Amino acid sequence: MKTYLINTLSKISTTGQHLDFISTLKRYEWVVFNEDKTNIEKLLFFNDNRLLVSLNGKTLESKWEFIKVGSSILINDEPSKYLFNVIACTKDIILLNIDSTDNYSFLINSSSKSLEDPTYEDIQWYLFYECNIDFLTPEQRKQYEEELKIEKEEKEKMDKAEGEELAKVIFAFFIFLSIILFCIGFINLDK
Repeated sequence: MKTYLINTLSKISTTGQHLDFISTLKRYEWVVFNEDKTNIEKLLFFNDNRLLVSLNGKTLESKWEFIKVGSSILINDEPSKYLFNVIACTKDIILLNIDSTDNYSFLINSSSKSLEDPTYEDIQWYLFYECNIDFLTPEQRKQYEEELKIEKEEKEKMDKAEGEELAKVIFAFFIFLSIILFCIGFINLDK
């Protein structure tokens, strides 16, 4: 399984609903994210804890087990066993951490519309916006902060324009009200 070294994972949100995770895991075909696209590794999780691992069509059968304590998956690929901590799970992506390391794997739902043929950067932004998991690079974080600054300036401009428009309407209303009151007062003076 392809893994990525992530040193700056700022916020981790683990799955809280085990049954939802397990049903999501078994519902879809998962593709291990690999940037070079030459090796396509697919995973199919079955009810009987069988795991089919296909690498470029060559399939091996393994076993998997969900461990509630720590929200982990144990993959038994004889003779080795691997423990992955579940960091995030949506219908589009599962983020796994190889236990006690800074290495992470991304399982992408093969039918995902949000992460269709993603790049590593696409995954970073998806996890940032959809899962509140931040492992952006300093450049990406700067880009995000600049976008926030531009959005804030645009909102302030819109708020100011709306305020000016409201002030004009209120001013026009008071002018109109003053004219009416003046006319009523003028009419009352003539009587």
